[in-house]
Formats: sequence, structure tokens, C-alpha cells
Amino acid sequence: MWKTQYVTPPEQLVSSCRIPEFTGSTNSDHLNYTLLLIRELQRCNVDWASLHQWMEEHKANIQPND
Repeated sequence: MWKTQYVTPPEQLVSSCRIPEFTGSTNSDHLNYTLLLIRELQRCNVDWASLHQWMEEHKANIQPND
């Protein structure tokens, strides 16, 4: 008898990327917001890299659906 076993990554590896709200009005505010967005994008990329690493480590437990 076949039993379906779901293998899911830890929740912290699949969290949404945060998009900070822009509340400024000056050129300096735009620059600071751009830098904030870049930092957030870098953090998000680290999350995705961690997810891909988890998938590689658990590949033996993940069976493709035929």
C-alpha cells in the first residue's frame, strides 16, 4: 500500500520578502529607500539560497510525481 508523505521545508525558509513602504519626499529619502530595498533584496536572496540548500540536503526524501 502506498502512502503519501509530504516533505516541506521549515517555515522560516519560505517566508515572504518584505517590501518596505516609502514615506520620504527628498532626494536623500529616495537614496536611503533604494539602499533599504537593496538590503531587503539581499536578505531575500539569502532566504532562497537557504531553501535551495535545504532541498539539496533532502533530495533523497523528495520523490517526483509520475
